[in-house]
Amino acid sequence: MRPIVWADVTNTVEGTGTTGVQRAAKNLLAPLAAGDERLELRLVRWCEPCGAFLQLNAAEQERFAAAAPPPTRRVDRLPQRVRPAARRAADHPAIRRLNAAAQAKRQGEHPYAEHRDRSTQIDSGTFLDLDAAWHNPLIRTDLLPDLIDRGVRTATLFHDLFPIEHPDWSDRGTRALFPPWADAHLRSDQLIVGNSDWTLRRALDRRRSLGVTDPEVAGVVHLSGEWQAVEVASPGAASPAAASPSPLPPELEGLPLDGYVICVATLEPRKNHALLLDAFDRWSTRSPGLGLVLVGRIGWNTGTLVKRIETHPLLNRQLFWFAHSDDPAMRNMLRLATVAAMPSHTEGFGLPVLEALALGTPVVTTNGGALAEVGDDAPLRLPGDDPATWAEALVRHLDDPRYLARRREEARAAALTLPTWEDARDELADLLTR
Repeated sequence: MRPIVWADVTNTVEGTGTTGVQRAAKNLLAPLAAGDERLELRLVRWCEPCGAFLQLNAAEQERFAAAAPPPTRRVDRLPQRVRPAARRAADHPAIRRLNAAAQAKRQGEHPYAEHRDRSTQIDSGTFLDLDAAWHNPLIRTDLLPDLIDRGVRTATLFHDLFPIEHPDWSDRGTRALFPPWADAHLRSDQLIVGNSDWTLRRALDRRRSLGVTDPEVAGVVHLSGEWQAVEVASPGAASPAAASPSPLPPELEGLPLDGYVICVATLEPRKNHALLLDAFDRWSTRSPGLGLVLVGRIGWNTGTLVKRIETHPLLNRQLFWFAHSDDPAMRNMLRLATVAAMPSHTEGFGLPVLEALALGTPVVTTNGGALAEVGDDAPLRLPGDDPATWAEALVRHLDDPRYLARRREEARAAALTLPTWEDARDELADLLTR
């Protein structure tokens, strides 16, 4: 009999857009849910009005696997400039769910009445948290002891512990909600998984600081950057893109650009977009053929950064921002970029680094956190506080064809050694079945 694993995917099913965490959740779980001889994976979501977990039906499973964000388009005018902060907060998925539940109770109606027959009692197997459920209305400090009392093993895949270790990099809500969620798992879990060696070490150190011994099972699931239906040329194969920048993607067609730097990251302080903009301001006048493309939704504490982008004189001429991007468009923009930049102060993993390398695109990044172990020797790693060095390094990819060809060759070679999503799923299944 296959062991049962209950995976809470509430955040991915009900969230808006697709973050790196959600992309990892989809790639890890959707194929396993479709059928795996090692375990029986049951995808569930929390229904606040029901007060119960519901197994995903066919439509919800399809939505989980897709979880597509809005269509890709450049930002020309930023609505956040005129929206009150309270309204922005009300748009948070967790807040919307709570408001919907409260409204239903006031009206004496149950918006999920038709789903009551799908409510499920988790009383065996393993309960798995992996899609950043810390803002889920179901508090883990109450849930986990109850599950354990019923004989259920609990497990978590930690993506980072930044709201605990660097609270200044998180908004007020995250600082309030994440530590109790993380500590509840760290105190209770029999299985703890990290998305990198660095993150796993941090999680186990935190667990020991809480006075709890190491769990029964601990390990790393090495995430992949591979894209579906993407072929990577062998290092010796000829490539028309090896010696010069690639043609522009449709989103940038018709612009006077010879190439562009791309950064895929949510706009928030930890991602260090300010350094990249400082570097851009240094190269934009002397290398007007090199653009800067930002792909990422608005996070928190972005007022100054957003205003800087919105009022930049080169916006939509040499500087571009895509607040939302579907996977095909983002893949194409990464593939055709001259170089990908990830200047983060620190990362728990750094999925865009692998996603760029998988497409043969050179990467410039930092050594912050787990970034030091992502991509082996292929990325060029620079200090995260020196815009002049970043400007010189990024411009060189456009100005020096031989250097660019060598860097692309290194990226393609690295791509051949990267873990696949099948490798990652095997690692996860192995840990869950121990």
